[in-house]
Amino acid sequence: MTSAGTKTQQELIAELDKLRQENLTLKKGLIKDKYQELFDGLPIGLYLSTPDCRLLDCNQAMVDMLGYPDRKTLLETRTPDLYQDPEDRERLLKLLARQGLARGFEFEAKRHDGSTFWVEEHVRTIQDRDGAIIWQGSFQDIDLRKEAEKELTNFGKYEVLANLAKGIAHDYSNLLAAIRGNIELAKLQGEQRKPGREPLAQALLACDDATALTQQFMDLSKTVPQFEAYVSMTPILYKATEDVFTGSRVNIRFALSDDLLTVRADPIQLQNALARILLNARDVSGKNQEVEVGAGNICVRERGSQQGILMLNGDYVHIWIKDQGPGIRQKHLSRIFDPYFSTKKQYSRKGIGLGLTLVQSIISRHRGYVYVDSEKSRGTTIHVYLPAAE
Repeated sequence: MTSAGTKTQQELIAELDKLRQENLTLKKGLIKDKYQELFDGLPIGLYLSTPDCRLLDCNQAMVDMLGYPDRKTLLETRTPDLYQDPEDRERLLKLLARQGLARGFEFEAKRHDGSTFWVEEHVRTIQDRDGAIIWQGSFQDIDLRKEAEKELTNFGKYEVLANLAKGIAHDYSNLLAAIRGNIELAKLQGEQRKPGREPLAQALLACDDATALTQQFMDLSKTVPQFEAYVSMTPILYKATEDVFTGSRVNIRFALSDDLLTVRADPIQLQNALARILLNARDVSGKNQEVEVGAGNICVRERGSQQGILMLNGDYVHIWIKDQGPGIRQKHLSRIFDPYFSTKKQYSRKGIGLGLTLVQSIISRHRGYVYVDSEKSRGTTIHVYLPAAE
């Protein structure tokens, strides 16, 4: 027997078990809270999905990365809708069926608004308590890395092209000097009797065109500016525009900021590059259409990216030239800086040369960037970013 207020051994054991269970429940709750905090706090997208295309769970980073308004909306989305190309998902399914996991799977993902970006996905197959198959995976935004890889590839191409252009230009220049000298001599000797003067004159004009082409190759072969000074882009833009549009029936609208930062650059080369962009805008513009020439300051800080271009952090002078012409098809945008590529009529004088190739070469050697924004029938805007002088 026990006296009043004294607990039996069984009662003490039961109370101890109750306290142990409460402590275990508390620990489980703390662990769950910590897991949820870690799940939501990681800067990469995490998810759980099923083979029948349902999303079971995801973290906030994945919601933000894919641009959905909230987690509920994303979880209501079928997983195939997150892939821009259905064939990418089919490749992933084959990997999972064969290996049970996929590491470093790269593809273009589709955001809630329809825009795309590059993702690296890691997935593995697990089973829940009931033995059902679940896919546990992660999404990591690699858009900037892809842009960097593209820049490195382009740099390699232009380095090879620069060396080739330099050799061609020197040999071609020597040939032209000999041709021109002989033609001028023949013209001088025939001054009195005037035999074949017109063909000789045309031949000289052809030589002038060839000389200009040689100069373009020479410009392309340069890797650094020949002369650098602290310059304001305002007078350079005005002068380039005046040179190109004098006598034209195209309307010009300037949108230049009054406080443009200075740029350390070769003013002649920059004027040459801008004139080529303006010449393209003039050629595609009809009578009384408008070309906008603008410039302002921007600061690249957070992501190191502007309009999809991988850029070093810092202050830039942003120049844009916008026309109302026919625009460029999306399939051609990736090639517009290639030498001799043109969307203009083949064999026309407007459709040959190295115009935008030289633009990119000149801007790149000034540590700048060029971006083209265009759609068919909606005109074209060419953006130039030049680092501001320190």
